[in-house]
Amino acid sequence: MRPYLVLLLSILVVNKILTQKISMGYGPIFTHTTQKVRMKNSQDDFMNTAYQFCLSFEHPLRKKGLSAKVSYSAYKGYTWMKFREGEYLGSDGQWTLGNGFSGINNNRIDLVVSFNILNKKDKIFLKPNVGLGLQISKDNGWDFYAEAEKIDGPVYFETQPIYVLKHSITQIVPTAGFSLGTVFFKRIELSLTCQGIYGFRSFQDMYFEYTYYDEPQETAIFQGKGTGLYTSINIGYRIIKLKDKK
Repeated sequence: MRPYLVLLLSILVVNKILTQKISMGYGPIFTHTTQKVRMKNSQDDFMNTAYQFCLSFEHPLRKKGLSAKVSYSAYKGYTWMKFREGEYLGSDGQWTLGNGFSGINNNRIDLVVSFNILNKKDKIFLKPNVGLGLQISKDNGWDFYAEAEKIDGPVYFETQPIYVLKHSITQIVPTAGFSLGTVFFKRIELSLTCQGIYGFRSFQDMYFEYTYYDEPQETAIFQGKGTGLYTSINIGYRIIKLKDKK
């Protein structure tokens, strides 16, 4: 187990935050690649790039329906360059929509405040939330496969192999989302969580030197920052069981 996760769990236990609910989940993430310098006739990319594992702890606050949650998420950081259909043939001779690479492992710790807009004693809950996350990006040691994925027409032709610069950085990111779920046997929760994240700093830059219809172009720069939607299906356990309505 990673040292900072052990530290997080220790702090939670010492402060007795583990009095309400613990949960874990897994699900797809959908990230957006930005372009610092746009590729000619390009499209922005927003797609399912990876999957995340998450662990969270939730504690009720004094105000009815209000709670604080600390969560930990782990996922790969991808950067993608996207082409229009019919403009790029891959190394296998098939039409290809883009190239992507993940040389970064991301870990994020979020602190959010949520409010159950349904009666908190009901077995179904809907909790919008807002907060801040600490996103930690580290080089995972993988190398880019540029030579194996040479871009060689019919519209785009690389003049130099694509190259990637990876950055091990830590940044604060805003987050907002919701959890929708239900309670079984007064203690077990099954829920869907969706979090929107906005990243400010790039953890990976992809450079593409190329011609477009044989015309030289400015080097395109694609950036992965962690901006996107992060979803998961979660199973949780309530330390304090749900009371029956009278």
